[in-house]
Amino acid sequence: MIDNPSPSVYGPLSINSYHAIIPSLPYSLLLSKYELPIIACHQFGVQRRSQGVAMKEYLDPAESHMKKAILSFQRDLTNIRTGKATPSMLEGITVDYYGTQTPITQVATISVPEPRLLVIQPWEKTMLQPVAKAIQASDLGLNPQDDGAVLKIPIPQLNEERRKALAKRASGFAEECRVSVRNGRREANDALKKAQKEGDVSEDDSRRAQEQVQKLHDKYIADVDSILKAKESEIMEV
Repeated sequence: MIDNPSPSVYGPLSINSYHAIIPSLPYSLLLSKYELPIIACHQFGVQRRSQGVAMKEYLDPAESHMKKAILSFQRDLTNIRTGKATPSMLEGITVDYYGTQTPITQVATISVPEPRLLVIQPWEKTMLQPVAKAIQASDLGLNPQDDGAVLKIPIPQLNEERRKALAKRASGFAEECRVSVRNGRREANDALKKAQKEGDVSEDDSRRAQEQVQKLHDKYIADVDSILKAKESEIMEV
């Protein structure tokens, strides 16, 4: 039996080239011995690559959904004040600036000269009172003091009852985030099951993709728990 001619001598050969060199062998044997493994490997590689691309169509939106849930959770937590002064406490508060509701950070400079004191210096003095009223109207429980040039905001010490109430509020935000992460998992799994039913995704690939979705879910749920724990420690710190 003649083995596969060396590529270094003959170069890459087609089935016709092989048959020209080895005319005594039937096409069926040549195809079985030389070309079928090559064709199979090529098709397998293309198939695996296309399957990988297809899975990303389900995994990427799921992870994007979960990331957005985490970012929203973190923004919610910035609105929960602790006993320390931080500029982020005022995020989410807007002020009427020539008819447009504008974030305070876009009309004033906020500094923290002391651990329990915020100082706000509007870029226009006419904005002192509008900024003060916007802060008073928020649910932060802060009372800005207008000295004619800047607003000074002392951060009062939280009592135990208030700390517990804020910790409970943070826990509520965390649960909302968990629900959103779970929804991202459910939507991805539903889409995979539908694709499997319609024949766009094989049963094995659907199962593997759902396992990856579950891993994403577990990762972001763990992130929620970690962020909440850190916020609760900050709230309860005296």
